[in-house]
Amino acid sequence: MGGCFSVSLSCDQAVNQVSQCLCVKQSYIHNLEDNLSALETTMEDLKARRDDLSRRVDREENKGLRRLAQVQSLKLSYLYGKRVFMTLREVESLKSDGVFEVVSEQAQASEVLERAIRQSLVEKQC
Repeated sequence: MGGCFSVSLSCDQAVNQVSQCLCVKQSYIHNLEDNLSALETTMEDLKARRDDLSRRVDREENKGLRRLAQVQSLKLSYLYGKRVFMTLREVESLKSDGVFEVVSEQAQASEVLERAIRQSLVEKQC
């Protein structure tokens, strides 16, 4: 018989991947309040752990012991993170304060005083 050639393409997999991607991205927006609440709770837990650890380190240092390099490194990382957070908060505040509907204005004409010009150069004749 003749050469029969048939191709069967299934778009199910491609459609599934695209729909999954869209659903995941939509869930970020849809769950924003829940995610924010979870983040705040986690931040409170981390702050409590930080405070506990800081008290333990202070107590041990008062006994005459020296803090480990790992603890010192964590403290420096914490201080750096705190500076980044405070800078971010300041940037967001400045960004929300800045309303730039008008970015230019008419320049004021400056007052000019007229002065008589003295001729100090004398023409030379050859």
